[in-house]
Formats: sequence, C-alpha cells, structure tokens
Amino acid sequence: MERAHQTISGDGLQIPLPLMQRYGLQPGAQVVLELGVEGIRVLPALAHRAKIESRALRHLLRHLGDAVTIEARQREDAWRVTVFASDSLRPIGELIYDLAGDFLEKPSTPLETMRRRAVEVMGDQ
Repeated sequence: MERAHQTISGDGLQIPLPLMQRYGLQPGAQVVLELGVEGIRVLPALAHRAKIESRALRHLLRHLGDAVTIEARQREDAWRVTVFASDSLRPIGELIYDLAGDFLEKPSTPLETMRRRAVEVMGDQ
C-alpha cells in the first residue's frame, strides 16, 4: 500500500491532484468519504447500471441514431457497454466508462467502426 504524508491546514486536508489522478480521479469527479475507526478512505462515487445505460444510449443516439441496443456490464476496472445493431445478436462495438461513469473514448470502439459494422449487419439480414 502506498502512503503519502500531508499536513492538515486550517481549511482541512488537500490531496495533490497528481496523486488523485494516479488512482483514476480527475478534477470534477465525485468521491465518497468513508469514515471509520481505522481512518478515512476516499473512494470514487460509483455509477449504477441505469446511469451508465442512460449515458451510453444518449451518446449512441446523438452519434449513431436509435437503431441500436446495449448491454452494460461492470467489470473490475470499468463499465463495458456492448453495442448491438437492432434485432441482431452480433456486437458492433463497445463503449467503455470508468466506474464513476465517465466515458473513456480511447479504449471504446470508434463510432465510425460501429456505424460501418451496423450497416454490414443490416445488409446480412
């Protein structure tokens, strides 16, 4: 376990941003403070499935239209949203969200790739 030593000022405790970023917390992220007899833990505020699905569907509607369905699953380090062309069981891509619910563009399937795959799937039917 990593340790960092800080001094509590009159305003409280400030955790340096680079340290927070190492643990996946970015400016504006919401956190939960867990207070216990052992001390204080800072945890990311985890998004629930409904929030992830809503964000994914809005993103897809804005960029691909409404001819898609999704399936969201939480893994250890992220939410993985599998995207399907409507009426197809064959995935056309995947959207990745961190556990707090922020979209991660780089590991996600590019929208143009999903668009091309959707056209291919619809042509196969």
